[in-house]
Amino acid sequence: MIAVILVTILPISIFIFPLHTVKAYAQTPYSSGYDHGCDDAKIANPDDKYINQPGKGPSYHTGSFMNGYYDGFDGCFDSNTPPTTTSKGTFKIIVEVTNHSFRDIYGGMTVSVDHYPDNLLKSAHGIYFPAGGTLSKIFTFRSGSVPVGTGFEVNIDYGDDYNQRQFGENSPLNKAEVIHFNIP
Repeated sequence: MIAVILVTILPISIFIFPLHTVKAYAQTPYSSGYDHGCDDAKIANPDDKYINQPGKGPSYHTGSFMNGYYDGFDGCFDSNTPPTTTSKGTFKIIVEVTNHSFRDIYGGMTVSVDHYPDNLLKSAHGIYFPAGGTLSKIFTFRSGSVPVGTGFEVNIDYGDDYNQRQFGENSPLNKAEVIHFNIP
């Protein structure tokens, strides 16, 4: 008897999977702030802005982040108003209020810019100052109406007839002016 051995050789397939390169990087605080500021500049409702969300205000970020935020906001802001023939830009006053008290407080802000013949006035009312947090509001004017050296006054009112005010001036640095208040 003759034995037949049948050998089957199966083809072997080798699968080679391509390796994908994943680039992971961390943004610097400045560039992260710039991105958030740029995004916020495009949002009309201040309550929807990143910087005005609980736990996201200026007191929760480094100075580098906030510098980036302000630069991003300035760089991406579109006032939706036609520029005057003498100026193409905007002048911004950023009002930051830190509430150090243990309770939430409501109040308002008023910005008055020295302007001939009448002052320019912008205000916001019914503002929520969260306990232990910082709130930021941005007031924007056409730069042609606020030449370098023009003075301004910022008032905040809160609680039961409390009021604070500070004075500032449009500096030649071509950056937003930042005014900070502390509620004890």
